Amino acid sequence: MTARRRANHYADPLVEAIIVESVRPMSAYAVAKLARQRGTQLATVQVYRCLDRLIAARRIEKIVSLRAHVAKRFETCLHIVCDNCGACKTVPSAPLAKEIDRLGGCIRFAARTFSLEARGTCPDCTLDSGRNVI
Repeated sequence: MTARRRANHYADPLVEAIIVESVRPMSAYAVAKLARQRGTQLATVQVYRCLDRLIAARRIEKIVSLRAHVAKRFETCLHIVCDNCGACKTVPSAPLAKEIDRLGGCIRFAARTFSLEARGTCPDCTLDSGRNVI
């Protein structure tokens, strides 16, 4: 392994810290920008490699519909994303995962991975839209 490739692994803790500290899901571009603000020059391709390693290590998760990443908080979870403000809540979803496994088993399908996401409007945005009605 070359020194250059080895150096990429040292960026993993920085990338993970940026994602964990964020209140919103983070794209690779946003992570690279924050890394630069912290004084570390990371090319977006380096960030993507870090994200791949962190996903493989089950330390972060990708929210597919947003093409963004969040810290892994539960073994199996549902990501609830607000279409208006972009807020994302993560809730445990072991019963949903078991049901997906059961349904797959009915057709002899073994899911290796899946992403559970729900899109809609958060309570704050619902409340705000109600205030704007005349």
